[in-house]
Amino acid sequence: MWNLRSRSCMICLFYCILPVPLVCQRAVCWNMEILLHSATGTKKYYHVDHSSKIAAYASFGFDACMMDIYGAITNGAQLHIIPEEIRLDFIALQRYFEENGVTHSFMTTQVGRQFAMEMSCESLQYLSIGGEKLVPMEPPKDYKFFNAYGPTECTIFTTVFEVDKYYSNIPIGKALDNFKLYIADKFGHLLPYGACGELMISGWQVSRGYLNKPEKTSEVYTKNIYDDAEGYMKSCIIPVMLPDIFRMEISRSLEEKTPRLRSEALELSFPRLRRS
Repeated sequence: MWNLRSRSCMICLFYCILPVPLVCQRAVCWNMEILLHSATGTKKYYHVDHSSKIAAYASFGFDACMMDIYGAITNGAQLHIIPEEIRLDFIALQRYFEENGVTHSFMTTQVGRQFAMEMSCESLQYLSIGGEKLVPMEPPKDYKFFNAYGPTECTIFTTVFEVDKYYSNIPIGKALDNFKLYIADKFGHLLPYGACGELMISGWQVSRGYLNKPEKTSEVYTKNIYDDAEGYMKSCIIPVMLPDIFRMEISRSLEEKTPRLRSEALELSFPRLRRS
């Protein structure tokens, strides 16, 4: 049995996962501590407690499955593993949710969007989606609907946004409690509004690097030079910062060197910075 009060237990390697299974050849390493930080964030943001019933909808090859599993078992909630044969059958899935009183679920973006647009559900309270750009839509009226973003290297979710009305460009939200976000140029200098730069992520949920890939780890993860928080910085996308939103015009692929075009939005939630 693991002693969770032991510091050596908390920082030991707990889990390895590929950012894109069958494509990416670099396994991201998580320790127990950052996974528990993620589970704590799940409890706070989605109000998970002993009365919650969470659907384990995400596949085991997707990092969001860890949010489903550990978000439930570390907070005393019930975990319902969704049968494979009903995952894409919305009528059967709705029936399963209501018969079992499921209150929380995560789905991939396109599946979750379609479910939210077509299905009502009396028991469901929170539906989160993530994985790609969310096309504008009217949110469901029966339950809260969240658009989430986060690279695997930063332990599932980095930002979350509640879609409470129609948005022509749906934001991906503010930084969660365990993160701070910065926009910098290639030299690490902080950039003003309107400048295109690189998103840097710091905080406790930044993972420890890639398994047996020290060169790639040193390329992607750098020491935190912006604040006194523990952990590392992770650069993952190239956005443009505007006064009211973050537009992520280009997303850097971690699996290949060719950039992918992307247009997303992120609410600003930066701390005041002291300039020397």
